[in-house]
Amino acid sequence: MLSGILFDSRRNNERDGITGPLICRADVFLQLQEGRKPKVEAAIERIRRDDRHAGVTKHCSGPATERLFGKYAMLDVRHAHGFSLRKMWPKTRSKTLPLTKYQRCS
Repeated sequence: MLSGILFDSRRNNERDGITGPLICRADVFLQLQEGRKPKVEAAIERIRRDDRHAGVTKHCSGPATERLFGKYAMLDVRHAHGFSLRKMWPKTRSKTLPLTKYQRCS
């Protein structure tokens, strides 16, 4: 099922100018989306309507000065060479994702 989600996400994201990673860890999935606000909001609504997803929650949003994942329509972090999930999401903080200087949520 995950490969189908990745295929559909990459196709839709390329069309809509959305970039970002899909981070999978045990039973937790986290997707960071970068792009124009109306396109990102439409993508979130599309994800909520997709029966392959459950418990979709938007944790934060806001403007960023630049894209962090501009090269990736949907980076699959499980197979990303040179990308360290541990740097982004250490096991000691398994419920939180440290945010960069580009994105702050309250």
